[in-house]
Formats: sequence, structure tokens, C-alpha cells
Amino acid sequence: MKEIEAAFQSDVELRGTLALPERNISEKHPAVLLLHGSGPLDRNENAKFAKMNVFKLLSDSLCENGFAVLRYDKRGVGESKGNFYEAGLFDFVSDAEAAFAFLKNHPKIDSSRIFLLGHSEGCTIAVLLQLRQKARGLILLAGACESLKATMMRQGEQASRDVQMMGGWKGTFFRLLKIPEKIAKQQAELMERIEGSSQAVIRVKGRKIPAKWLREHFQYNVFNDLPKITCPVLAITGSKDVQVLPEHARIFAENVSGVSEFHIIEDMNHILRYQEEEGNMMTLKQTYKRLFKQPLDQRLIEHVVSWLNKTKK
Repeated sequence: MKEIEAAFQSDVELRGTLALPERNISEKHPAVLLLHGSGPLDRNENAKFAKMNVFKLLSDSLCENGFAVLRYDKRGVGESKGNFYEAGLFDFVSDAEAAFAFLKNHPKIDSSRIFLLGHSEGCTIAVLLQLRQKARGLILLAGACESLKATMMRQGEQASRDVQMMGGWKGTFFRLLKIPEKIAKQQAELMERIEGSSQAVIRVKGRKIPAKWLREHFQYNVFNDLPKITCPVLAITGSKDVQVLPEHARIFAENVSGVSEFHIIEDMNHILRYQEEEGNMMTLKQTYKRLFKQPLDQRLIEHVVSWLNKTKK
């Protein structure tokens, strides 16, 4: 494959990488636009302390199978301009729309065969972008089919249950400190501050919180827009994803109006890797850090490539 630098304009300048297959170089290629999960992520879906590399690995696999792939730095991250923390959900949708326009107008891209692939929050952005533009199809990986507020509340409840079930001295110590109760109280206080604010950014205990982004997510439920999606849809989640409910892959597929399919991949987690141990919200960071250097689950790649090949025709 050949990788070239890409630059395009939303209300800020965004930069990324366009990967082009080297075979059939005279032809226009079908393309996949990669849409990030939440957080200050670069074009490879890496954050400062979380080198997931999901988008680089996906791009390489898709390009090897004949698809051009565009991935880009979020605004305010990497080489893209703007301020990440001041952006809202719909700013990120506008950025994705600018990326889509770049692909649509590129001389090496078949504009009638552009697919959107969202990971985590990127699934919501893919649905919102499809309401503005018309991609050939959507690939939704590890997405939550509910509002972010509902997801955050459920994650907080799960973290509390995980502490209650934790064995050994650490579990006893956490329960002695009433960590489950503190988690619930802190979450409620944070949500109240966010919803009561009108600022783009607030500070909580010295930490920047993207309040505009959270408010817009709290008010939006992607489930309500699924009947408007008439293109083909592939939804995939792992059975050991504790950040979203695995069954949401089925809910996505069953509620869109287009032809759809879903898969729940056994023992795959939210960062799309195979995971042996059971999922646990309290040990999530340690588990992910250990798995960052592992390849993406090959079953995921096979499902995505197979679906793309039959849907691009």
C-alpha cells in the first residue's frame, strides 16, 4: 500500500493519512472512512497514555484487501488544528463530514463506494453523518445504542458491582473505604455540574471536562435515528466488552431500515482484542495496557472484509 498525507477543512484544518492499495493503481478504489471513539485520539486512535493503534491496524488490513482508508487526527490532536476540549458532538460530526467530502472528491476514490466505520463513539458519529451524507454502508464496532448518559450511569453501576465482588485484600480495602458509594455520588455530582453549566469546558478537581460535548451527548440517543438508516449495516461487538453492552450490536442491526447483520465475537473486548479473563471495570486500564501490543482479533477482520467485499458490488 501507499500512504499519503491528507488535509481538509471543517471549521478548522484537519490532517490525516490516506492509505491506497498498490494493486490496480489505475482504478478508483472503494474506500473506508474511520471514525474515532471518545477522547483526544490521533489518526491511529492513540491517546497520550493509551496506544491502542486500532485504526493503524484496521487501515493496514483493509488496504491489503483492496480498500483505500482515510484516518485523521481529531481536532486539537496531532497535526489537526482547533481545540479538542471545546468541541461538541456535532463539531466532530462536521469534521467527519469534511473527511467524507475529501474522499468523495479524491481522484483515486470511487465516490459511490465509500463506507463509514465507527468504533465506540464513532458509531454514533457514523449514524449522524449518514443522515447528512449517503455512504454505501456503515460498520459499527463496539457501539452503544443509547445516550452517553445512560452508558455512563450503567458503567458506574457496573464498577460498583465489580468492587462488591472483588476478592482478596484489595476488595476488602475498597469496600471498607465505601468506594462503591463514592463512585455513585461523584458521578451524580459530575452530571449535575455538566448539565447545569453552559460553558464548553469546566474544571473538576483541576481536570478539564469537555462539558459541551457531554451535554450534547446526554441529549442525543442514537437509537431514535436508526429507522432513518436505509443503507447496509454491519454491527459487531465483543462478548467481553464491559464498556458497552454486547447485545447492542443486535439492537443496531434490528432497528435500522437497511439490510443488516450483527456478530457478537466471543472473548473480544472493547479495544477489539482477544481477552482471556472476564471483563472488570476496575481493572480495565491494566487489562488494556497489557493487550495494546496484541493484534486485533482476526475474526473481526474476517467479518469486516467479508461484508465489505459483498456490499461493495
